[in-house]
Amino acid sequence: MRSTMPTAAPTRPSGYRTMKKLVDELVQLLAEGNTNREIASSLSIGVSTVETHRGHIMQKLNLGSLSDLVRYAIRNEIVDC
Repeated sequence: MRSTMPTAAPTRPSGYRTMKKLVDELVQLLAEGNTNREIASSLSIGVSTVETHRGHIMQKLNLGSLSDLVRYAIRNEIVDC
């Protein structure tokens, strides 16, 4: 007879939640009009890291401009109007 014990849900890598939080914060700060330098200072990361993340986020979301990113952030309630 086989055991009917439930199996554990798969777990995400340990850095997942931290990276998701960083991406959300980065999108929010960009949509609020902060510069890359201000964002880097706020998140304690380098300016080039902000630029890299920004590029990856926009590519992944198929956004062509910062105004597209702002619209995305508003529609997804990341920032208030």
